[in-house]
Amino acid sequence: MIYVKEGKKESYLNDFSSKEIEYARIWYQLRVSNYNVDTTMPIYINKIAKGSKVNPQAKDSAVYKEDVTTIASSHSAIGSITYSSNGDGTINLYKNVPYKWESPQVSDYSHMAEVTKKVIEENIETIYVEPSDNQAVGEVAQNIKYTN
Repeated sequence: MIYVKEGKKESYLNDFSSKEIEYARIWYQLRVSNYNVDTTMPIYINKIAKGSKVNPQAKDSAVYKEDVTTIASSHSAIGSITYSSNGDGTINLYKNVPYKWESPQVSDYSHMAEVTKKVIEENIETIYVEPSDNQAVGEVAQNIKYTN
């Protein structure tokens, strides 16, 4: 959508980088549209480098085989989104990465290597990110915060 500001054409997304638009579109498509999440809620972006542990608390965690990004809100009930970008309008969505890993004190870590390997190797879906409503995507993008 385009709006007119002081006699010139301007996009709702002009003030955002391509990465910020990507984060906002993914959040909009997978959370706002599907679960009626407020577009003004802050979202937190965490970039995770290839070779980083899937569960940072686990000594024997599997590691990511590619750079991934996690998008989350402050409300754990909404969950988080972990994905890698394919650079062609699609993403690889890691559907089994938990919002937050349980600490070793309350969870059995004896099989963590196997558990974390399954998380990044099973239930991954390649999805197309819709261009969708630019005004709503712009509202989401205004609330991006970076955690690293």
